[in-house]
Amino acid sequence: MAQDVSKLTGAERQRISRTAKRNFRSEVMLILTAGFALIMVMLFVLGNRLVLPMSELLQIRPMIVWVALRMTLSVVWALAHGFCVKPKIENARELDAAVLHHYQKLRREELQNRLRS
Repeated sequence: MAQDVSKLTGAERQRISRTAKRNFRSEVMLILTAGFALIMVMLFVLGNRLVLPMSELLQIRPMIVWVALRMTLSVVWALAHGFCVKPKIENARELDAAVLHHYQKLRREELQNRLRS
């Protein structure tokens, strides 16, 4: 661990804790579902410029191109998000655990000092 957890501010610890609590799998699933719908609407708006020329070029129906394109884009978006976010979340979990262990160590030392006095 390269970072000294004893020097973290309260705001940094909160940010690390919030990041560590994120579940990237649920975020990826959200992108696959809600992102699929968002891309569907966006492609519907861009249909004349994107879907129809592609369907003419590929010689298939526009609906098939529309579904295939939105599915492909949502999967690529979800995978890219997963690959970008996963290392950040894992690092935050390690830092959060280090902060927890550091403060537990401080509490133990403080308790031992009280008992000795």
